[in-house]
Amino acid sequence: MNKLMQYFKKSRIYKSALFKDSFWALSGNVIGRGLALVASIVIARLLGKDIFGMYGLIRTTLLSVAVFSTFGLGYTATKFIAEYAKKQHDRVRAIIRNIMQITIFTAFVFATLLFIFCKQIAIYLEAPTLYNAIRYLAVIVIFNSITTTQIGMLAGFKKFKAVARINLINGIFMFVCSVILTYYFGLSGALLALLLAQILNCLQNYIEVNKSVKLLNIKNEDKKYSIKKELITFSLPMALQEMLYSILTWTIPILLVKFSNIGEVGLYNAAQQWSSVILFIPGTLRNVILSHISSATDNHEQQVKLLNRMLLINFLSTFIPFVIVFAFSGFIEKMYGESFVSLKTVLNVSVFTTIFSCMSGVLYQYFLAANRAWTAFWCRLGNGIIVVTLFVYIIKLTGDENSALCMAQSTVITQFFFFILLYCLFRYYERKNRLLFDA
Repeated sequence: MNKLMQYFKKSRIYKSALFKDSFWALSGNVIGRGLALVASIVIARLLGKDIFGMYGLIRTTLLSVAVFSTFGLGYTATKFIAEYAKKQHDRVRAIIRNIMQITIFTAFVFATLLFIFCKQIAIYLEAPTLYNAIRYLAVIVIFNSITTTQIGMLAGFKKFKAVARINLINGIFMFVCSVILTYYFGLSGALLALLLAQILNCLQNYIEVNKSVKLLNIKNEDKKYSIKKELITFSLPMALQEMLYSILTWTIPILLVKFSNIGEVGLYNAAQQWSSVILFIPGTLRNVILSHISSATDNHEQQVKLLNRMLLINFLSTFIPFVIVFAFSGFIEKMYGESFVSLKTVLNVSVFTTIFSCMSGVLYQYFLAANRAWTAFWCRLGNGIIVVTLFVYIIKLTGDENSALCMAQSTVITQFFFFILLYCLFRYYERKNRLLFDA
């Protein structure tokens, strides 16, 4: 630990722009994410394990579609705006316009499909009575897609302080709405709170993006400039990654139901919420990493230095909350109520995944900034296939009805081996790039 502290002092990380952006990216998010977690616990207690599992199933379905409908444009917006705002800011407004046009089109397509096939989806999820809720909340796909792209734009502008403020306001709003609406309207109220929070988030982001563009003081705007083809080409592998993420996120609860019952989905969702808490800092810093590495595309040595710093920061910021959650897992289980028996075991296995996920996340951002998005896609594809395959193997081998625990076990094993693979690929590309720069 003393060596790590000496490294921080020598590298003067705390004085760098990276540290300042990281600080603002985190500060407002802490309260917002904390309130969201507390709200989820309240919702779980109000709804009970089975209905909370149903809530998680619908929410996962909607958010999975929303994630894919962004077509990877959140990351694309960060990379292109970070580059063009520095060297060709007269084209930034055109880039924003092109990105938003693609985002809105894809979002409406997927929202329409979700609206039309809501009955079939509800039947497949073994919750036929909820088709009206799925249809009504299909609109969340549109707002979620726009919000994701807007956050990517603000990251490209390095407006992390503004994003922190927005997340803080949205977290408070989400907490109040979730508690009140769930108390009075049950499951329907909890879902309505998700929609209202997305709408508020979208409006705040819209205002901040416009402010950021005005600050560039663009005098000779290139209004005829079109970059749609380049944006789509760059976004395609990331869109496929989002599709894989959506499919996997949607497949997991379905597998849990098929091999066990809806209660296992509730257990797994509760454990994943705490994994998300542990990964809060690495998740928040994703756009910071991509923005800074993309800005240093002409300086290979600086890119590697930034990446090594973020690997260290991500590890430390994950390991500490990991130890805390693991130590208090029994207390956490009691907070959810008597129906969440065996949550402790699932949680203890799930949180180990965060150590490898946080480190892998940094390497994925490096691949995107280095225009190696296809490498990231193939790795994520292999990861998803192995997680599902290993889960089916474990549950059939053990005959265990606790499908949530089996899924947690398969995930942690897969994440460990894929982190090793990603790091080996990074070292290979790093040596290759060093030779190119030296030449």
